[in-house]
Amino acid sequence: MTAQTFTPPPKPRSPASRYNALLRWTAPLSAVFSIADALVIKALPGPGPWLYPLSILPAIPLVAAIVLQALWLRAEPDEFRRVVATEAMLYASGVVLASLTVIGFLGLYRSATTPSLLLALVYPVWLTIYGSTVCLVRLRYR
Repeated sequence: MTAQTFTPPPKPRSPASRYNALLRWTAPLSAVFSIADALVIKALPGPGPWLYPLSILPAIPLVAAIVLQALWLRAEPDEFRRVVATEAMLYASGVVLASLTVIGFLGLYRSATTPSLLLALVYPVWLTIYGSTVCLVRLRYR
């Protein structure tokens, strides 16, 4: 008689893992929508009634990504992962805010022009910096 191995049924996914799985799709998709939308708006001739829906469109997945990030932070049981994510968000926000402050003052003093395309790409830039800082923060805790 052969021994059969018992395999337990798969565990139900926790809310944190469901939010994280959704976030892994929503955040990059939002960044791609922002970049594509900014390029489309730049390429089209002059303002028109299409400008408002095209400007609102990339904000929808962006808001969804932010809400999912907040839900994930609340539901994540691992305190270390919450600390790493929060610290990385803080660094990414600081870099983006400092950069935009410098660009804003340069534009205010007419030392440089503030391109509107740059402002449309704030979230993709933040997301890129966030991804990099998550890696750096994790390396620091090794």
